[in-house]
Formats: sequence, structure tokens, C-alpha cells
Amino acid sequence: MSDGLIADRFHLRRLLGSGGTASVFEADHVVGGVVVALKLLHPHLAVGPAVWEAFFEEVRAARAIAHPNLAEVYDAGVDDRDPPVAWIAMERVDGETLADHVREHGPLEPWAAVALMGAVLDALQAVHDGGVVHRDLTPANIMLDPRLSADAGNADAFARSVRLLDFGLADIPGRTTLGADALLSADDSRTAGVVASVPYASPEQLSGAAVGEASDLYQAGATLCFALTGSAPFAGDARAVGRAHGRVVGPVPSARRRGIPRPLDRVVTTAMLKRPDDRYADAAAMAAALAAAVPAIGVTADTPPDEAGEQTARTRVYRTRLAGDPVTPAAAAGSAPPPAVTAACGAWRAHVVAAARFAGVTAAAGLP
Repeated sequence: MSDGLIADRFHLRRLLGSGGTASVFEADHVVGGVVVALKLLHPHLAVGPAVWEAFFEEVRAARAIAHPNLAEVYDAGVDDRDPPVAWIAMERVDGETLADHVREHGPLEPWAAVALMGAVLDALQAVHDGGVVHRDLTPANIMLDPRLSADAGNADAFARSVRLLDFGLADIPGRTTLGADALLSADDSRTAGVVASVPYASPEQLSGAAVGEASDLYQAGATLCFALTGSAPFAGDARAVGRAHGRVVGPVPSARRRGIPRPLDRVVTTAMLKRPDDRYADAAAMAAALAAAVPAIGVTADTPPDEAGEQTARTRVYRTRLAGDPVTPAAAAGSAPPPAVTAACGAWRAHVVAAARFAGVTAAAGLP
């Protein structure tokens, strides 16, 4: 690489990220005049055609599907140098990963988590319709535009900025993740066991059972939990987390962070049920459940009454009512509460005053 170029056309600029099998660089395509994300197989793994073919499985999977929330794959090849360089040129997506964004700024607001996961599920449905299971849906593989993540008025634009990345573990439905993976065992010093991102992997993926579309939905639920709470579903070392995925009920996000609407709890826990058949029927069904949770976003049990009107107005454009949902008429302004409620409140207040006097608490004198 004396000319500083890879494949005679890519000039590396800076490292964007690195994983177990490859690194991703920002690079100039000096012939096409565009900036790309160039994924390079680690040199110690680039030992022959079998490994290259495993690396290029990502290209075949990604090129079979076109969707605006999927990063586009442009080209791939092997630069015949010593050592050889296997590369994949992909769309350079502006922004930062969900993992990095939450690590630096904290969990997303519920509206932003819904917008982000709605976009991911829409892309995931296209992936599944194309006969592919992603198998590595994690916060590190979702890109977003951080400039749009703080303004509910830009929810649609924020959703359009989302990209699902990395088809490096993608495969056809029904295959196991257990076995000798050509990439992970290329140096002959180890034999690959289960290939998975453990904090977000499904029980069947971790057990070496057949993996289908429902496994991606489990990972979507786990990732949504991270987006809402700032933490992965289960804590501990890899062994403890793997056991929890198989045995422990999925987390309830609102128990970890105040202000998360209860309908989002149901989306996360349903997606993370242990048996694949108990989860959503497909990504579209999970997306519909997510959309049905939208009316609950903006005013929650933790919202002070004097702020409720302001929050409702700010998010009203994103509120939807599905056909068949009950319509509850708003109470008339200034109307008196029902007599039973008034009586109950009076009895409660009298009880508080009596208890305070018994205890000698003089502060109770301020109560009517």
C-alpha cells in the first residue's frame, strides 16, 4: 500500500469503530469523489478465500434488501497485497450510534425511543421479507442523528436519520449460531461456539438452537429497553447475562426509570418473552404495538398536573388513535368531582389531621 490507497481508490481518513473481526474507517473514494465507510477485515483473519467468503456474506445479505433505514453497501473486494486486505465499502452515515449517544447523554425520551425503534422495525420487516435474519441488532449497530434527538417536533426527521447497520452475522432463518465460524476460527487457535452479542442475544441464539425472525424481535425489545433506561436488560458477566436471558423475566422499563409510559413496558416484555412463539408475530406487529403506545407518551403518572397541558400540546402531532380504541371525553373545565370522591377526600383529610394531633405534630395546624 505504498500509494496509501486501498484497492487503488480508497484513502483512509479516520477510524470509526472496531469489532472482533473488522475495523471501519471513514474513507475518500478518490475516483467517485464520495466519502464512504470502509470495513476492513483484521489482517490476522484475512488468511484465505474461505474467510473472505464468510466476510462477504454481509454484502450478499445487505444487497438483497433496499430500505431507507438500512445502510447501503456499495462494493467489496480483496486488495491483493501482502498481507491481503478484504474490504467492504458502505454508505457513510452521519451521526453516532445509539450506544454512544446514550452513554454520553443518557437514555432517550420516550417519543425518541418510539421513533427510533419504529424505524428499525420497519427496516427489520424488509430484512425478514428478503429472507434474512439480522442476528446482531444491538445499540452499537443503530445510527442516529443526535441533533434531532431532543426535539419532539422533529420526530419524523429523527426517524428518517436512523440506520440499521452491520449484516456481519446475518443468515437465512432456521440456522443455528453454534458451530465453527470461518471468521472467528480463522487463526486455528480457537473454535467458535455461539456467535452472538451476549447482552442483547435471544435465548435460542445463546443456546445454539435454530434462529429465526423472532430472535431479531427479542433483540429489538432488549435494545428498546436500553434506549429507554440507559442499561442493557441484564447485568453481570457474560455467563450470568446468558443465564438471565434464558431464565429471568425481561425487565420492566418503568421500574427502572420514572416517566416511561406503561404501554412501552408491554412492548419490551412481550418482545423479550423466552419462547419465540410467544413474541410478536413479526416486526410489523411489534411496530403496530409500538404505534399504539404513542397516545400514552407526553403525559404520564409522573407528570405534574400543571405541566400536563404543555406536554400534551408539544406532542399532540404524534398522538394517534387506532380504529376501535375507546374515546374518553375530557372532563368539563371547572366541574365538581363526584360526591363519593369528595366524601372520601374529606374522610382522608380528617384522618390525617387526627393522626398528626395524636403524634403532637404541630405542622398539621396548616391543614383545613
